[in-house]
Amino acid sequence: MAFLYRVVAFVKDIPNYRIMVKQFYSDVSRLPQISDQEMSTAMQQLSVRQNEEFDTISALKELYIYITKYKDQIMEALETDINCRKMQLSRKLENVAATLDGDGTSNC
Repeated sequence: MAFLYRVVAFVKDIPNYRIMVKQFYSDVSRLPQISDQEMSTAMQQLSVRQNEEFDTISALKELYIYITKYKDQIMEALETDINCRKMQLSRKLENVAATLDGDGTSNC
């Protein structure tokens, strides 16, 4: 019963979360583009700071489940967005997915 209550409480807050997420992505889209090297450096610094608080394997598993479930929509969005196309993110995601699926032809 407690689980059901939490689900109902969460569903009630979905419109607020949608607004927050939309605002977040709007803010991010206005930021200047950074290089892969800058992104790698920033992610490494974040990783060091969050090392004790973050379960990497669990997070990767959740990301894999999400990407597998919504792969078509994600790939379409990556191929539609001009910045994502410039960075070849759809190809990179395909390579990661192939590696995780055990495909020996991936470039990872």
